[in-house]
Amino acid sequence: MMNNGAGLKLVAQKITETIEQANKYDKLSEFAATLKNSLDTIIETTLKVGKELEKGHVNLALANATLYLDMFGHMVIGWHWLRMAIVATEKLSDNDAKNPDFYHGKLVACQYFYRYEMPRIKPWSDLIKSIDDTTFKTSAEIF
Repeated sequence: MMNNGAGLKLVAQKITETIEQANKYDKLSEFAATLKNSLDTIIETTLKVGKELEKGHVNLALANATLYLDMFGHMVIGWHWLRMAIVATEKLSDNDAKNPDFYHGKLVACQYFYRYEMPRIKPWSDLIKSIDDTTFKTSAEIF
């Protein structure tokens, strides 16, 4: 939210550039689409939290900050995996890759992350956007 969301805008710009680059390769289009959806979800979630902050509901809006960081972190890791997949795809297309197994491994690891880890972003977002108060109203005394 700081500086009118300048940090998020910069990250979104860089991620969008990677998505555009990945879309040049058919085998990476699935991952590019997933990353685009994740970015859109995070922007939407951030705006929802921001509206709650504007209403003065600071503690409630930030009650699920850990989930927000997990969600955002997964997107950033997914972005970096896509960047590595682009390099691996380019190296393998040269037909002169010194260690093709290494690059194939990068592509498989990217696929794994996108299929097993990236789907977590949506349910985390849904919970954060609901401004759930479970953790906010839970006291230490109940334990």
